[in-house]
Amino acid sequence: MPNNTSYNTAMTQKRVLIVPGHGGKDKGCISPCGRIVEADYVLEVGKRLADLVGKMEPPSLILGISRMTGDKPHKLSDRVKIAKDFNAHLVVCIHVDSSPAKSAKGQRVYHWPGNSRTERLARRISRCSPMDLDDGGSWVSASERGYPRVSNVLGAYSCDAILVELAFASHAGDVDKMLRGDAIDLLALGILPAILEYPSYG
Repeated sequence: MPNNTSYNTAMTQKRVLIVPGHGGKDKGCISPCGRIVEADYVLEVGKRLADLVGKMEPPSLILGISRMTGDKPHKLSDRVKIAKDFNAHLVVCIHVDSSPAKSAKGQRVYHWPGNSRTERLARRISRCSPMDLDDGGSWVSASERGYPRVSNVLGAYSCDAILVELAFASHAGDVDKMLRGDAIDLLALGILPAILEYPSYG
């Protein structure tokens, strides 16, 4: 079950689940220098994001996070079950990207094609991309043909879902930015406005 915080309010609430990818033996991608391990890095960003939302106590949100440690298996099927049990309206998947193309860089935010709410979320996050990670970044429709891996992730959920690829662990410039002392805070702050606005999307 996710760790979650609910707020006493008469307003209509949306349940948002933050899902840091990978976990357990699945470390995800690892930067060539070995200092960025996807599963660990996205967990820190996810926890910071949850902390920021919790401190603001938005009355229209019930927030959850799918894991708070990195030592347990966290397969896609596990994440989907957590989201279902949480009755999530929105799932925010957080990952780090990697590519054999060394020029690939920047932040990518994927949304489900034809879903206006998740497209709006993706646009909002891409506009808030921090640390110059918008250089080469974009919001992208996760079409089945173009992005089968992303489609498999987003399509597994029965609610709204987006996938944020924070940066590329395979790009030296992105890695340098992710290793900055303020990077975790800035990356979480880049996602925060979209989550706060989500209840207003209808």
